[in-house]
Amino acid sequence: MKKKFLSAFGPGLITGASDDDPSGIATYSQVGAQFGLGMLWTMLFSFPLMGAIQEISAWIGRVTGHGIADNLRRHYPPWLLRSLVALLFVANTLNLAADLGAMGSCLSLGIGGPAFLYTVLFALGSMTLEVFIPYTRYVKVLKWLTLVLFAYVVTAFMIHVPWRAALKATFVPHLSFQVGYLTAFIAVLGTTISPYMAFWQASEEAEEVQVRRHDHALKDHPEEAPRQFRRIRIDTYIGMAFSNIVAYFIILATATTLHAHGVTDIQTAQQAAQALEPLAGHLAFLLFTFGIVGTGLLAVPVLAGSAAYALGESLGWRVGLEKRPRQAKRFYAIIVVSTSLGLLLNILQLNPIRALFWSAVINGLVAVPSLAMMMVLATQPKVMGAFVLPKYLRILGWLATAIMGAAAIGLLATSAHADDAPSEWWNLHAQATYLPQGHAPFHADYSGPNSLAATTDVQATLTSTLFLGVRLWKGGALYANPELDGGAGLSTGFGVAGFPNGEATRVGSGGLRLYLSRLFYRQTLDVGGPIEQQSSEANQLAAPLAQDHWTFTFGKYAATDIFDQNRYAHDPRTQFMNWALMDNAAWDFPANSRGYTWGAALEWQQAEWSWRAGGFLLPTYANGPDLDQNIAHAHGVVSEIERRVHWLNHPGTWRLLGFLNEGFMGDYRATLNTPEFGEDITRTRGAGARKYGYGLNIDQEFTRDLGGFLRAGWNDGHTETWAFTEVDRTLSLGLSLNGAAWRRAEDTVGFAGAINALSPDHRAYLAAGGLGFILGDGRLNYGTENILETYYALKLLKSVTFTVDAQGIWNPGYNRDRGPAAVFAGRLHWEL
Repeated sequence: MKKKFLSAFGPGLITGASDDDPSGIATYSQVGAQFGLGMLWTMLFSFPLMGAIQEISAWIGRVTGHGIADNLRRHYPPWLLRSLVALLFVANTLNLAADLGAMGSCLSLGIGGPAFLYTVLFALGSMTLEVFIPYTRYVKVLKWLTLVLFAYVVTAFMIHVPWRAALKATFVPHLSFQVGYLTAFIAVLGTTISPYMAFWQASEEAEEVQVRRHDHALKDHPEEAPRQFRRIRIDTYIGMAFSNIVAYFIILATATTLHAHGVTDIQTAQQAAQALEPLAGHLAFLLFTFGIVGTGLLAVPVLAGSAAYALGESLGWRVGLEKRPRQAKRFYAIIVVSTSLGLLLNILQLNPIRALFWSAVINGLVAVPSLAMMMVLATQPKVMGAFVLPKYLRILGWLATAIMGAAAIGLLATSAHADDAPSEWWNLHAQATYLPQGHAPFHADYSGPNSLAATTDVQATLTSTLFLGVRLWKGGALYANPELDGGAGLSTGFGVAGFPNGEATRVGSGGLRLYLSRLFYRQTLDVGGPIEQQSSEANQLAAPLAQDHWTFTFGKYAATDIFDQNRYAHDPRTQFMNWALMDNAAWDFPANSRGYTWGAALEWQQAEWSWRAGGFLLPTYANGPDLDQNIAHAHGVVSEIERRVHWLNHPGTWRLLGFLNEGFMGDYRATLNTPEFGEDITRTRGAGARKYGYGLNIDQEFTRDLGGFLRAGWNDGHTETWAFTEVDRTLSLGLSLNGAAWRRAEDTVGFAGAINALSPDHRAYLAAGGLGFILGDGRLNYGTENILETYYALKLLKSVTFTVDAQGIWNPGYNRDRGPAAVFAGRLHWEL
C-alpha cells in the first residue's frame, strides 16, 4: 500500500518539498520574525503562480523528452543559453553552499560537535548518494524525506496562534513599498518560484521518459497525453500545495513567537532556533532544528542535480541520474564540482541564515529571464508540436514572469545607493555613450582589403550599460552588466592599429544588440591595517575594506578591468579615445571581439604594494566572438606588480606587467617560408603557439589639477595578433588637466601621443600582402604609426559630459604611402 501510494507521486512532489529547503526555511523565518503575520498572504498569492510554472516545466520535459536547457540548445542562440545557465549555476551554488552551512550549524546546535565537520560530511554524503545510487532507488529516499516537513506544521500547533488575525492576514494583503518589505517579497517569490525547480522538474520528466519502457515523449506518442497531463497536474499541484502549506506554518510559527516577543532580526541558525525554544518549548526547538537538517538532505541533491542537468544539457553532454558515472562522467563531475564549491564557500565563514535569505533574493532576480525563456519555449509549435500551452497556463505563466520582473524592478528602483552608509546590499548604476566620429579624405597611393578608407567616412557607436551589484555575504558580491550596443567604427574597424574609437572594441556592425557583457563574483578577504571606506560605484558596492586584503574575481569581464589600470588614460567613455592610449597596445589581452572574456584573477594589496595575477580564455580564432573552452591548449595568463609612490607630496603609481598567451595562433615567419600557403597565416595555426611580452605603466599627479601618464610595451611579435590590436612595440605619454584655473573644475582637457611599431616578422608578412584581422593594405612601405590626440570634456550636468576630440594619425597601418589622417569626434556620455 505504501509503495503504491508513493509511486502515485513523481517529480512534482519532490520538487515542491525541496522548495522548503534551508533557504526557504530561513526566508520564511526572517519574514515571520520581521513582519509578523503581515506576509502570510504571499503563500496564497504565490500558489497558483508557482503551480503553473512547475506544470509548464513538466509539460516541456514530458512533451519533448528533453529538459529546458536541452531545448534552448536545440532552438536558440548559444549566447542566450550560456548566459541563462551561468546565472542558474551561480544561484544554485550559492543556495547549495548556504544550505550545507545551515545543516552543519543546526546539527551542531542539536547534538553538539563541530559544525564544519558536519557540513563536510553532509556534502560528501550527498555527492556519494547522488553519484553512485541509481535514480530509481534514490528517488524513494527523497520521497520519504518529504515527511520531515510536517515538523513545521506540528510546531505551529504547539504554540498559541491568534487564528482570527492569521486568517485575516492570509486573505487581506498588507502592502508596503519600503525597501525591506520589497526585499522580503522578492525573497519569498524567489523561494516559491525558483529557477532550479523548473529546470529540475523538466529534466526529471525527461529522465522518466528515458528510464521507463512504457513512457514516451508526447510529441511522438500523443495518445499518452491525457493520462500524463492529468498525472502531471495532480502531482504538481499537490507538491506545490504541500510546499506552501509548510511555508505558511513556518511564517505563522515565527510570527506568533519571535515577532510577537520583539525578536525581529534573525542573523544565525542558532539565534533562530534558540529564540524559539523559550517561547515555544524544547520540542519545538528540536523540530525546527532537525527540520533544517532533513530538508537540506532533500534539497542539496536537487540543487546540484539541477545545475548538472542545465549545464550538461546546454553543452550537449550525456546527462541523467539513472546513468552510471562512467556513462555520464561530465554530468556527475558537475554535481561534484557544484557541491564542492558549496563546501568551499563555507570556508569563507558565511552566515548561514543571512546567506540563505540573500540566495533567495538572487533566485528571485534570476527567475525573470529564466521564466521568460521557458514561456517562449512552451508556446512555440516547433518545440512543443501540437501540445503548446493551453490558454490558462499561458496567462498564469506570463503573469508570474511579469510579477517577478515588476518586484525586482521595484526593489532596485527603491534601493538607495547609501554612499554615507558603512555598506550596502545592492546598487544599480548605468551609463550611455554616443560617439560619432569621422575623417576627411587623405592621400593614399593604394588601398587593400583591410585599409582605412581614404575617402570621407563618418560612423558612430552607441553603448548603454546597467551595472548591477548584490552583496551575498561579508566581502562577497555578484555583479551583472547587461549592455546594449550598436553602430560601427571607421572603416568597420580596419586600417589602424591605434584605432581612434575605444568604444568600437565592444561594438559589432549593424543595429542594436543586447547581451550580457559581465557576470562575475568577487570576494575580498580582510587581512589587516586601517579600514578604508569604498564608495558606491559601477561594479563596486559601498563597504569598509581593510588596507591589506586579498581579492578574488571569477566570471565574465574584461581583463583590463583589473590589469593595466591608469588614472588618466584608461576609459574611452570619459578620457582618451584611442586604443593606443587607453591600454597598453602591445598587450594582446585575452578577449572576444567585444573585449570580454571568462577568467579568474587573484590580487593582494598592501599600503604601498599590490600584486595580481589571472588566467583567461582566448577566442577560438583571431578577433573571434566565441571563446575557446579548451583551456589546456588555449589560454592567456598575466601578472602585474604595482608600487604606489609619492613625488613632491603628489601620488603616483608604477606598474610592471608580464603576459603569456598560448593557443592556436599562426606564425608570421612560417607563413612567409611556405610560399604555397600564399600569405595565408591561418594555414600555420596549430596548438602550442605562444605570444609573450611585458609592459610598463605609470601615472603621476604633478599638481592638484595636472597629471600625466606613460606606457611602454613590447611583445615577441612572432605569432599573429589574436585578440586586441596589431602592435608589437608601443610608447605613449600624455597630460590631463582639470579646468579649475578657468573656474570649470569638473571639465578636463587632455593631450597625448603614441608611437606604435611592428616586429620584423610582422612587418615582412604585411609587406608580402598578408592580412591581419585589422591591417592589410596589400603591400607596405613600413614606418612607425604615430598618433596625437587632444580632447576637451565639458561637464554639462552632474551626470552628463560632452567631449570634443581631435586625432592625427601618421602612417596609418604602418604605411608611409598612406595618410596622414585627421579624425574628429564628439562624445556624449551620461552616467548614473
